[in-house]
Amino acid sequence: MGVIVMISFVIPAFLNRLEILALIYEPLPEFHKNVGTPTFLNDGKISQKPNSRQRDKICGNSCKFDVRNEWLGIRNRCRFWEKFHVDSNFLKECKSFAITKRHILLKKRRSGFLSKTFSFVIPAFLLKIGNLFKITRFTFLFTLILQFSNCLNSPLSHIQDAQNAKVNLAFVSQIGPRSATIFWECSSSLPGSVLYGKGAIESVVTSLKNSNIHSMTLPNLDPNTDYLAYVFCSSDLNKLQRVPLTFKTWTSDFPNRTRGLWVVGGIGADASPVSEIDFFDPVTSTWYPAATSIPTPRAFANIVSHKNKIYVIGGLEKQGINYVASKKTEVYDPYTNQWTTLADIPVANQGGVIASVGEEIFIIAGTTTADMTTGTILNTVSRFAPGIGPTGLWQSYTSLSAIFSRADMSGCGLNGNIFFTGGRFTNDGTSQATSDSYSPSINSTSAAGEPSITIARHGAGSACVKPLNSDPYPTDPEWIAVIGGSTGVSTLQPITSITTTNRTDFFQNGTLAFAIGPILPVSVYYPGVQASYETRKLFVFGGASALNIPTDSVYSIGLQNPIASTWSLDSLKMPRARYSHKVVRIDR
Repeated sequence: MGVIVMISFVIPAFLNRLEILALIYEPLPEFHKNVGTPTFLNDGKISQKPNSRQRDKICGNSCKFDVRNEWLGIRNRCRFWEKFHVDSNFLKECKSFAITKRHILLKKRRSGFLSKTFSFVIPAFLLKIGNLFKITRFTFLFTLILQFSNCLNSPLSHIQDAQNAKVNLAFVSQIGPRSATIFWECSSSLPGSVLYGKGAIESVVTSLKNSNIHSMTLPNLDPNTDYLAYVFCSSDLNKLQRVPLTFKTWTSDFPNRTRGLWVVGGIGADASPVSEIDFFDPVTSTWYPAATSIPTPRAFANIVSHKNKIYVIGGLEKQGINYVASKKTEVYDPYTNQWTTLADIPVANQGGVIASVGEEIFIIAGTTTADMTTGTILNTVSRFAPGIGPTGLWQSYTSLSAIFSRADMSGCGLNGNIFFTGGRFTNDGTSQATSDSYSPSINSTSAAGEPSITIARHGAGSACVKPLNSDPYPTDPEWIAVIGGSTGVSTLQPITSITTTNRTDFFQNGTLAFAIGPILPVSVYYPGVQASYETRKLFVFGGASALNIPTDSVYSIGLQNPIASTWSLDSLKMPRARYSHKVVRIDR
């Protein structure tokens, strides 16, 4: 704008000529009815070139510049005469006279408002636009007058703004699993546009409204997916500045529940099963105490996440002062906060190994009673299909190869197989160290000779660390972690004596043996263990430090290479102390 001001004062004659040319090329879709009445000579036609006196009479009366209606233009009169077949020389004289009159008027108004607001350049541009789009005289003149009233609001200013448009700031907010909202600010009031896609441009949304502030919601996105978006301050996407933004959609409408670590079941400080389920969001270091409660509180239950739901199967219910093995199957949906009771497991099971494989849930080993010597389970596989019927379908069958007859083993599902290790023999309660895996697809255990843990123990916390491509660190290795436990002997559940350990073992998939990890700062029996892929940590929750003494401490270690890492004590304790519980996350 400063450059234009300078030009308007340095070369006013040039600006004069531009405005005169604007008048000459002004569009005239219709002749205005108030132009005036022509003077007829002789037979009603002007058949000869008028002399100066005749010209003054004609153009002075009919072609004179009317200040009150200045934007109608002298050329209108000349065009009027053209309709009456006035000869070309006369028309040329008339137009010349109009230009002269206009030139005089411009000189008189040189110091006026129009000069100061650059009325010379703008009308020429506007009148040219009017000629292109054939807008009516009144509409065009009204628009022209408005532009003179405020140079900054003129179309020329808008074009200049569009050419110089910049994105002052831009950010993504209100991210959900299937949508995201983008806000951005433009340097001028212009339309806004967004190009976006998964790594490449796939879609575009455009606003037809001029504004400095824009907000657009991108619909129909895929959950848990990385997106790239470009924002523009104009609907013209070819030459203007663009600002790139990246974001990742949520897995669900409740990302803290999806990435949260759910602490389920176990025995509390009152020596009774804990009904409350607490969950911890490692990303924000936030506990959500008593997010829900198990309809039937149980300890030593078979707990697993399957299809974004938490299943609590079997375990021990407390009836009076006694513990009784349970057949109950209860499922919790964290997204709807609802519990559902499903079909009972055919045979009660506590202390087994459970895993989600494909569309089904499998349980192996464990015992059918609190006294392991009377509730031995030999080679029996319990398979549950939650999607069949209103309450799911249970089936029990015998494995084609032997499954360890043990309780309180450590284990988890990994790559379609169920890995299990340690535990105690059901016939004498002695701790074990050997390992195996069961493959549901062939209904048989492995013949590969799975590696043993470094010391025999039962009631050790365990987790399979399974990074996904959608995780922040998808190339981190897969691990099986076995933490703590008891090296003692007992045939009862709950046990009557324990010898806690602080041993940690880690097995990296593809290697030949378990490796001893960093010593846990405390010795604990039956803690809960689970991974946070967002924070790249493995967490250990609670466990019993001595017989019937549950703890509420939380420890963590790095996932990338736990063997070379050290344990850290979290400053936030569990909402309630417990042991013989499980910790699950619903997206694994």
